[in-house]
Amino acid sequence: MGRRARATAAGAAECAGTADSSQQQPPASKRQRVKKELKQQTEPAEQAAPAQTDAAAAKKPAAAADTPGAAAQAKAAAKKPGRKKGTAAAAAAAPSTAAATADALTSDAPVQQFFLVKSEPDAFSIDQLEARPKQTEGWDGVRNAQARNNMRSMRVGDLAFFYHSSCKVPGIVGIVKVVREAYPDVTAFDPASQYYDASSSRENPKWWQVDFQLVRKMSRQITLEELKNHKEGSLTGMALFNRPRLSVQLVTQQEWQFVLGLEGQEGPAAAAAAAAAEGGGKRSKGKKSS
Repeated sequence: MGRRARATAAGAAECAGTADSSQQQPPASKRQRVKKELKQQTEPAEQAAPAQTDAAAAKKPAAAADTPGAAAQAKAAAKKPGRKKGTAAAAAAAPSTAAATADALTSDAPVQQFFLVKSEPDAFSIDQLEARPKQTEGWDGVRNAQARNNMRSMRVGDLAFFYHSSCKVPGIVGIVKVVREAYPDVTAFDPASQYYDASSSRENPKWWQVDFQLVRKMSRQITLEELKNHKEGSLTGMALFNRPRLSVQLVTQQEWQFVLGLEGQEGPAAAAAAAAAEGGGKRSKGKKSS
């Protein structure tokens, strides 16, 4: 009774009621009664704490809205979905673009090559190629190892200058393209052919050919003499001068573009004729004035 009398004034009546009821119940230990009283006092405080925490959390957005720049941030956040649509569209398109770029940069990507192929016009001329079905012909009869290797490196779509050789005016007369890659030259298997080679068999072919299709004739023939004028300049490394007997030659892209540039210019013969005509006109004019 002495310890219960020292309780707070606010809980005196409750303590007194407890004292009266305790007289009707079996006696309990003092320690159990003290623990029960402490539990009754702490439970309301524990229940109030979560409620206060929830209330504080609910107030935070409002407080954030009062901070400087909050309105601008909220406006920017509202616009983000619109930008995301554009970003998503760009991301969807990116894989195909990246794949195309990757393909273009790989060593396996096709790179156009350029060549020069020779043919004697009395054996097979560009006019005969033009008259062939689909303007296409198999390039058989090559019996030089380097020329054969150059043909075997050709890929569909590669281009070549058609060059008339061993004639009165040798030179480039047209452009052809590869439409079928290297396959065995069957003339090497035929004993009746002038290109027969007993060392070449169908099981182990030694000689190969490709199929060329006419792209176009040159607007004018670019003669060997005209090309030689640039032997010490833009065409200094051209195989036409360094390997003149090779019937299938590699041509660099720079050489290819330079020769095409010559086509649009007046040839030496035309230029000489024009100069002669101009010089003759000047002389006759001088005679008339004298």
